[in-house]
Amino acid sequence: MFLGPALIHAKKDEYTYQYFLSTLVALEEQLKNVLFFGADGEQALINAAAKNFEYATGLRCFLHAIDNIKRYPRGIGLQAIEKDVIADIFGKREGPSYQMGLADSTDDEDFDMKLESCIDKWETLEMSVTNSAAKA
Repeated sequence: MFLGPALIHAKKDEYTYQYFLSTLVALEEQLKNVLFFGADGEQALINAAAKNFEYATGLRCFLHAIDNIKRYPRGIGLQAIEKDVIADIFGKREGPSYQMGLADSTDDEDFDMKLESCIDKWETLEMSVTNSAAKA
């Protein structure tokens, strides 16, 4: 099993990430042409990657993106709509069928149309949760 390059470090600073990534690019020059890199939101890592992969777009790790999205409804007391929001964004499987989400959009227009629908749905869900809480 080959795990690939790894960095064991004591500091999460840009210099450390810069050193690691620049070493990788020096060893394999084609890496400077990567088009995407994934990160968990660590700003020092994102900064270092942007300097070493000038053509690349930084993407949030899928699991971290979901965790970040879950935090918002939880933070305002709307845990009840969390699963709906995640499904609307990332899609969901129901038996053999798959319901596409915002992340499955085919272009900007498709995304905007889906987002508009989601916003209406989320506002309705939020009102139903807050109204139920107010009655209790």
